[in-house]
Amino acid sequence: MSVRIRVRAWVALLGALMMAACVSLPQGETPPQRYVLTPLPATEGDELAGRIEVAAPRVPAALASDRIAVVRQGRRLDHYAGARWGAPLPELLKDFLATSVENRLGPVAWDGGPARYRLVTAVRDFQAEYPQGAEDRPRVRVTLVAVLWDRARGEVVLRQRHAADRRVAANRLAAVTAALEGLLQALTGQVLEGARTRLAARGQGG
Repeated sequence: MSVRIRVRAWVALLGALMMAACVSLPQGETPPQRYVLTPLPATEGDELAGRIEVAAPRVPAALASDRIAVVRQGRRLDHYAGARWGAPLPELLKDFLATSVENRLGPVAWDGGPARYRLVTAVRDFQAEYPQGAEDRPRVRVTLVAVLWDRARGEVVLRQRHAADRRVAANRLAAVTAALEGLLQALTGQVLEGARTRLAARGQGG
C-alpha cells in the first residue's frame, strides 16, 4: 500500500470517528439542574453517651431515584423535567439525616462500627403536588417516621410520625426544592428534640 493510500485511509477513519462523536453527543442538550439538602446546623448541648447508627431511610419505590417527584391532578405521578436531586433520594436523605443527627445529638457510626443507638426512618412523602393544575402554585408534602432503638437495653426509646405540607411561594423549581428542604428540616428537628428529651428523662443524656 502506498503512502498516499495509507494517508487517505487514516483521513477516512478520522472522519468516521468524528461523525460518531457528533452522533453520541447531541448538540444543544442542557445538563439537568442538581439540588441538594442542607442538614440541620450544629447547636450547643451535651452529646449522647454512645454513638448512633443512622440506617438508610426507607422510601416508596416511586421516590427511590434522583428525579424530583410531582403528583398532578388525578393523583398522577410525574417528575420535573431538566432537574435532579444530587444523588438518588435514599442516599441524599441518609446523608442529610446522619449529618443532622451528628450536629444535634452526637457521634454517628459513619464507618458501620459499634453503636449503642440505631435510628430507623421512613420518608413516606417527599413531593410537590398540583391539585389545581400546573399553572397554580404547588404544595409540597413530607412525611417522616422515626424509631430510635437502644441496643444496650434492647428497647425502643422513641417512635414518632410527623407530617406537614406547605404551599410554595412561587411556581418555580428552586422554590419547590427549598420548601421540601424546609419541611424536612422542621420534621427532623422535632424527631431529634424528642429523642434528646426522652433520653434525658431516662438518664441517658451526655
